[in-house]
Amino acid sequence: MPDPITNCQKDFFKLGLVGKKLGHSLSPGIHSLFAEQTKVKITYDLFEFETEQKFLDWFSNNDLDGFNITIPYKETLIGNLDSVSPEVEKIGALNTVLYFNEKTYGFNTDIFGIAETLKEVEKSTTLVFGSGGAAKALIYFLQDKSDKIFVYNRTKSKALEIQEKFGNKVKIVEKSDLDFCVKKSILIANCTPLGMFPILDSMPYKFNSSLKGKTVFDMIYTPRKTFFLRDAEKLGAKVINGFEMLACQAARSFEIWTAREITNKNV
Repeated sequence: MPDPITNCQKDFFKLGLVGKKLGHSLSPGIHSLFAEQTKVKITYDLFEFETEQKFLDWFSNNDLDGFNITIPYKETLIGNLDSVSPEVEKIGALNTVLYFNEKTYGFNTDIFGIAETLKEVEKSTTLVFGSGGAAKALIYFLQDKSDKIFVYNRTKSKALEIQEKFGNKVKIVEKSDLDFCVKKSILIANCTPLGMFPILDSMPYKFNSSLKGKTVFDMIYTPRKTFFLRDAEKLGAKVINGFEMLACQAARSFEIWTAREITNKNV
């Protein structure tokens, strides 16, 4: 992986975020605050692509120092980089790319954001909605913290890929199993875009029983409290949105690009 000492000699970085619909993104503002804190200059632009192929064409022909990746492209660059971190190899998804000395490097900083966000969650059974890159990062983190991980995804073949990757702790469930899984789980996590701006009234599941003693985590951060979290809170759950995860993963990405330490992640 690249030597950060070389990057320390730079004081200007061209950065960005790649995704499909980015109008809601808070990342430019967050990285601007990190730049002020570390006294470097940056640009941080949004790059929207309608297809994976358009993203891939751009990936090999731009002048950035690095960029973040959000849904639906966190798995697109697997196999297209010169080197990836151990987390990327194990998770099969990445959200941070560094261009350095004419080579490309991939990292998964979502895992750092998840670890910070869920640091107080004790070992428990978990229900995960989704099977994309964010869900894979969460399941990777939960392997040592969960006795059993239920995974529900509308496309079952994608969920089965997760079971194959992470093994026997993962149990793929059907829609008809969800009421049972909610009752058995202490942590319930939404790793899908359902409920994200601008389609605010969609949810991965409609709660219908008490959630006292449970934690419900939604990776969405716009809005800060989704309908999914509102319903969970009304039924007694502790609720956590995706903002702390966003800020912590962004801080780690910034450190990778600039070799400057972010000492204050409160944004």
